[in-house]
Amino acid sequence: MKPLLKIVCVLLAAVTLVSAGFCIYYMLHQRDVEEIVHRMTVPPQQSAETPKEFIPEEMQTFVPPEGENLAPQAKLTESGHTDVYFGAKATDGRNTTYWEGDGFPSSLTLDLQEEHTITKIAFCLPPLRVWGARTQTVLIETSADGETYSPLLPEQTLSFDPLTGNAVLLTFDPLAATGLRFTFLSNTGAAGGQASEIMIFE
Repeated sequence: MKPLLKIVCVLLAAVTLVSAGFCIYYMLHQRDVEEIVHRMTVPPQQSAETPKEFIPEEMQTFVPPEGENLAPQAKLTESGHTDVYFGAKATDGRNTTYWEGDGFPSSLTLDLQEEHTITKIAFCLPPLRVWGARTQTVLIETSADGETYSPLLPEQTLSFDPLTGNAVLLTFDPLAATGLRFTFLSNTGAAGGQASEIMIFE
């Protein structure tokens, strides 16, 4: 038993010395320890706060021109779509749903049922930062008989940015048409054309 008792005594002495050493260190460096603890203490927070460097830039909202949007009443035909993003979502009046084509070229054709004098067309994407800025090249064609189409404008490069509403409004001289076809030729943000809303105004 004596050897075992000696080992226990040695261990107790070692623990005592270590504890004493920590106490002496704390007493000698008390101010340093208190400063470190103070810096690490988080003050009580009364409300949620966002650091200034994480506050997003102010986003704008796209405001459609005055007048009736003819697109929701038009008969729509699509060249194809990806997954569940079918063509009707581009004219359903909800800017949070969208159509996405299944490659290039991809197109949407709108039959207005009767002749209208068109002066403005708006292309929209969902107004969310997650969409990011992108450009799409679109060919816009009109028809007077629903069968023969001719270009309304040269190919348009449309720039979309969520900070400015994620929409593009085109204005042109009045043109009578019964149908319009939008052919998407490129998109820097996806593998097919995209539109959450296509709006047509007289």
